[in-house]
Formats: sequence, C-alpha cells, structure tokens
Amino acid sequence: MASRLPPREKEVARIFEDVSTVVTAGTGTTASALRLILVNIFSNPDILERLRAELASLRVKNMDSTDVGAIKFPDLKSLEQLPLLTSVLMEGLRLSPAVASRMTRIAPDRELYYKNWRIPAGTPVGMTTILMHTDKTLYPNPHKFDPDRWMDPDKRRELEKFWAPFGKGTRNCVGM
Repeated sequence: MASRLPPREKEVARIFEDVSTVVTAGTGTTASALRLILVNIFSNPDILERLRAELASLRVKNMDSTDVGAIKFPDLKSLEQLPLLTSVLMEGLRLSPAVASRMTRIAPDRELYYKNWRIPAGTPVGMTTILMHTDKTLYPNPHKFDPDRWMDPDKRRELEKFWAPFGKGTRNCVGM
C-alpha cells in the first residue's frame, strides 16, 4: 500500500481482481488437467496398472517401532524421474492446455515464412495451443490419451518443441 501506484490501483476491488485472476489461473487450469488425466488413467486399466507399478517402485515402508507400517512418500525429485508419470502428465497437459486463447506473436524486424506464404515483419501471427496439440502430423491419433508417445526420450525432445500447454516466452500462463 506504500507503493507509488495511483490510489485507484490500490483499491480493494482492484486488488481483489488481480488476486482472483492469479488464484483461478493456478487452480482452475490445474483442476481441469487433473480431471482429464484421472478420467483417462482410470478408464485405461493398462495405464493404471503400469502407473501404480511405477509409483510402487518408490514406496518404502517405514519400519520405525513408533510408527509401524506408515508409508513414506517419495520426494518431488524422485517423482520427477519417473518416465511414465511424467508422460502421463505431459499427455494430460497436451489435451488440456492452460492457455485456451490465441497466442499472438509479432516478429518486428524480419519476415516470416510459412509453407508458400511470406508474412511481412510486424504482422501479428498466432494459433491456439489446442490446435497445435491436436495436429495429426505431430501427434498421430491426436485425440487419444496416449502417454506412450512421450516415453522415448528422443521422440519426447522432438515433440517438446511443439508442446506449449502454458504458452511460451514472456506471456507464459501464470498458472504454470
């Protein structure tokens, strides 16, 4: 409240709008993606079984006499190393991207070329993430939840170039 912002920018209603936007961006998009992921995991017994096995490989029973049978949960770093879990999350975000609107970009100082078209410098260009994420040339059978498309590290690196569930660059989704 002691900043140099104009008084109208520090009003409760104005601050509430900003806080609501940030909270919604961080929870609504996450909830939507998790819902899609869970429905697809539990609808596919093979994926569910494989994921359970991968997660179980990290579980360690704590045999401390004061807490017999308590389960220790793996740390985040260990979870990040699980290939199927990572692939499931990436596939879910591919099909439920946080950024739903057109991502416009401008190349101010150079022409762009797309197929047979020349796009003059300074021309706004954009596309929606879901169109890119369901492009058949990038993702065969694009509407199918298929975490296996991300399992091969080389293939994953190639696909990540076209994977932007939170947008890219300076306008990344705050929900990331």
